[in-house]
This record gives sequence, structure tokens and C-alpha cells, in this order.
Amino acid sequence: MLALKGVRFKAFLDSVTPEDWFELVAAQRAAKKAVLRAGWEAQRGAIAERKAAAAADKQRVEHGMQWACTQQQSERAERAHREAAAALRDALAEQDPPEPEYAAVDAEDPGMHFADPAQLLAVFSQLEGSNMFLIQTTQDAEAALEAAKASAEAAQAAASAQASALAAQVAELEAAVAAARERCNRLRAAAAAQEAEGAARGALLPAPAWSTATGGGAAAGPPMASSTQPTDGSSGGGGGISLAVLSERLAAAYEAGGFARDASVTPLQMLQKVEARLEELLLAVGPPGSASAAAAEAVERAREKER
Repeated sequence: MLALKGVRFKAFLDSVTPEDWFELVAAQRAAKKAVLRAGWEAQRGAIAERKAAAAADKQRVEHGMQWACTQQQSERAERAHREAAAALRDALAEQDPPEPEYAAVDAEDPGMHFADPAQLLAVFSQLEGSNMFLIQTTQDAEAALEAAKASAEAAQAAASAQASALAAQVAELEAAVAAARERCNRLRAAAAAQEAEGAARGALLPAPAWSTATGGGAAAGPPMASSTQPTDGSSGGGGGISLAVLSERLAAAYEAGGFARDASVTPLQMLQKVEARLEELLLAVGPPGSASAAAAEAVERAREKER
């Protein structure tokens, strides 16, 4: 248990130790390894030099034996040869030293960076300040995240409400378009029915006198009013209606339609306004067969009887 605590404490100290100190320790270990390797290489070089020197001495002695002329020279050469051969054997028998144990250098305890308790107190104070800063930063980030979530929820709610309102408006517009189309179809049907009814009534009415007065058929138009025709509404000798009478009747219909008589309005303009007012009244009466149309027909028949 104590060993585990010691390992944890060492790991903590290593985590707060400056990197410069580890770099210094690594440089010291590298220097020690370099010294060990230099000594090892120097030993190997010395052994190699001794072997080379012994081989050279033996070769020199052998060369000297070839030039021995007397018995004494031969004996001295043989003795020197035996000594050189023994020295060479001894040199060759010498082995190179083993390579240094560099792992031992790595295993050495470099000591601790913190030699004074004040150093640890300073580190603790620095860590405490860093922790407070991180706590404050975390709290600020959480507050910003909550604000962003609230803003996103509000924006989503507003978008949903706007989408619902737009959907309701679309539904209302679609209903209004459908109603307008239905009303348009009804108006078209009513206009077609009124046009058919008007054509049928026109077919039942007698032909105007001026259409057969000239004996030329329907191609002949109404006779033009001459300057000698009366202006009091009476017809001329051909039985036609004068232009003044037509204008007077058109003005009366114009006033009956609710319009004020105005000299600047031409007969054609009055006729267009009267036709527009008739179309409005027909649309108000409704299609044939409806209650309003039946009431209008009853009123019209009563007026015909009065006439």
C-alpha cells in the first residue's frame, strides 16, 4: 500500500517537475554513457595495438633468422623467435572487453528536482489558480450553453407558431379560393341561363315594324330620323322610332337604374352603364328557379298586367 502511494506521489511530482530538469538529467546520462563507451573503445584499441605489435615483432625476428650467418646468430634468432611467438600467442589470446552496461546508467536515481518545500508550495499555489480559472471557464461555458439552448427553444417555438399561423392562412385562402370558384361557376351558370331565357323571350317577341317596312327582310336597319320628324315622341310616316325618342327612353332607363343624368355622358356610355346595372341585378336575383328569381318574375308579371 505504501509502495503504491509512493509510486503515485512520484508520478505526481514528475508531472509538476519542469521539463528542463528532465532534459538536464538526460544530458548527464548521455555524457556518462559517452565516457563509458570511450573507455571501452580505448581498451579495444590498446588490445588491437598490442596484437599488431606482437605480429610485427615475430615477422621481424623471422626476417632476422634468414640472415643469421654464425651459430651464435642462429641461436639468438631462434630464442628471439620463440619469445616473439609466445608474445603473439599471449596477445591473440587476450579478448576484447565487454561493452558497458548502459542500462545501469539509466537505472541510476537522478534525485529530485524539488529540494526545498517552498518549491512545492509554489507549485500547489499555481495549480490552485489554474484550477480556479478552469472552474470559472467551465461555469461560463455551461451558462452560455444554457442560454443557447433557451434561445434555440424560443426560436423553435416561434418558428412552429409562425408555421401554424401560415398553415391556417393557407387553409383559409384555399377555402376562399374554392368558394370563389364555386361562386364563379354559379354566376356563369346563372348568366348562361339568363342568356338562354333572354334568347327564348326574344324569339317570342314580334318583329319590329321597321324590319319589314322596306320589304328587304331583316337585313334592312331601322330608318334614320329625318329633320322633318316630330320631336314629341310621335312616329313618322313609316312607323319607326326617332333617334330623339330613343335617346329620351335611354335617359329614362339610365335614371331608373339609379344614375344621375349628365350631359357629358354619351348614349353609348349610358347604355353600357345600364347593361352593367342589369347584370348586377341579374346576379342579385340569382339563377332561374330560385326564390328570388320567382319573386322577380312575379313582380314583372304584375307590372305587365298594369301596363
